[in-house]
Amino acid sequence: MNVTEAITIGTVVFAGISAIGSAITAAITASSIRGTRRDQESKQMLEQAVLSLERAYEALAKDAKPYNPPEPDRIAWLSAARLLTQYQWIKKRVTSVPHKLVLEEQEEHWRHRFYLLLQPLSGVHGMGYYGDGASLAGAEELIEPMSAVVVHTFAKWPEGKVDPLAVLQPDSIDLNAEFLKGSMGLQRYLGSRGFIKSTGPE
Repeated sequence: MNVTEAITIGTVVFAGISAIGSAITAAITASSIRGTRRDQESKQMLEQAVLSLERAYEALAKDAKPYNPPEPDRIAWLSAARLLTQYQWIKKRVTSVPHKLVLEEQEEHWRHRFYLLLQPLSGVHGMGYYGDGASLAGAEELIEPMSAVVVHTFAKWPEGKVDPLAVLQPDSIDLNAEFLKGSMGLQRYLGSRGFIKSTGPE
């Protein structure tokens, strides 16, 4: 092999390596762009999902006073239910793990707000609120049944969801824990419920 052939072969090999390197760089760049785009879309979905929760609550709560139920307004209940349904659709499009964690926290916050808003309707206090016994002539003014289902379902703790407080089991708290110092009433209460570790002999 003469020098010219060696140079030609070297040039071809170098060109091939350069092409492979360029292809790898292009693939990494494209993947990074796609990842950035997915993250941006996930963030947009997160922001819209939170906005839907806020709007759903505002639609139903309006001028509700503490310890009083919201006004039995058909349109308000329909609006809240539609926004909560839209929230569930948007929630599925939040793909980033950190965004999902943030949204989970937001959902818990708003679920609690809805729970407090609907609490005055629990038990016998809700009798007649939804239009029970109203004439069929006035049916268009009644709260639409599925809107009540959607709102009340959202306000309840989801079935199958693990309560983070479940990790706190009886006999799991040290009597010398910092938060118990000076809190005799709390110590006594937790002790009576079996949540304080026994300090006696094993």
